[in-house]
Amino acid sequence: MHGQIIADGDRCQVRFERLYYKPIEKVFAALTVPERLAAWLGAVEIEPRAGGRFVLVFADPPYRLEGEVSAYQSPALFEFTWPEKPGATPSLVRFALTAEGPATRLVLTQTFIAKGDLPGVAAGWHEHLERLELAVDGVTTRWNRERETMLAAEYRTMVATAS
Repeated sequence: MHGQIIADGDRCQVRFERLYYKPIEKVFAALTVPERLAAWLGAVEIEPRAGGRFVLVFADPPYRLEGEVSAYQSPALFEFTWPEKPGATPSLVRFALTAEGPATRLVLTQTFIAKGDLPGVAAGWHEHLERLELAVDGVTTRWNRERETMLAAEYRTMVATAS
């Protein structure tokens, strides 16, 4: 299921909603525990509190993000800043979780994305979220570059249509 693209001038938002048939505590752990995040996203350093540090490192291609935790309410909410270019407003990544019986609904939004970056950002989250369900059970998966490239082309079309 593709993410929802919301274009608003030069700054945009992408929104994903997923239902995982796992307890909310397990899904939250996959989003906030460094070893669990490394299984589906990248190497992470996190101070689990509002105002804490959030560092994410991708190995391929090499990329380092140094943001700040802006909200941390276990097991329902985790939010951090994603610095953009120097001087630009950082984007904001938000994971909101809701228990629905034995399942967990995840809503991921990233706001304040530069329009030109939106297809790549959306494709990246889409590909990573496909692997999150396995990571909830402790399974490590590898980034699929070809899948993300294909998704980026689809999101470019969506962004052009949303404009």
